[in-house]
Amino acid sequence: MPVYRDNKTKTWYFRTYANDVYGNRKQYERHGFATKKEAQKAETDFKVLDPNDISNMKFIDLWEAYRDYKQLQLKKQSFRAVESRFRNYILPYFKDYKLNKITNSVYIKWQMEIESKGFKHKYNSSLHGAMVNILNYAIKFYGLKENIAS
Repeated sequence: MPVYRDNKTKTWYFRTYANDVYGNRKQYERHGFATKKEAQKAETDFKVLDPNDISNMKFIDLWEAYRDYKQLQLKKQSFRAVESRFRNYILPYFKDYKLNKITNSVYIKWQMEIESKGFKHKYNSSLHGAMVNILNYAIKFYGLKENIAS
């Protein structure tokens, strides 16, 4: 399994090809693994992932698909704003969660953590809206049963 070391960040990553939700062959990369073994395991997990079986899908995998989808729909600046919200405040909390393990209590704990940061109500609402949107995407394309953020 080809995994690579990023000499700049001193972390490992993998690059692989798989079919996206539309059946098109696409290259995927995942970065930020501390060890080569972690990167290899993540690649194996990624390849085993059945796009129709969300029980094994991690939030980070959903984000990667959603990001590609939104990049086609939004203007550059709007896309950067969405990506920034996810990168800074959503992914650090949810990235390793499996979608079916994100419960109401997990979501409320995240909301309380966001509230404690002292952001304005409008920004908190935009973060909540981003979660509603990505989970709606999961319902539409991956068969997620319900949107706990709605």
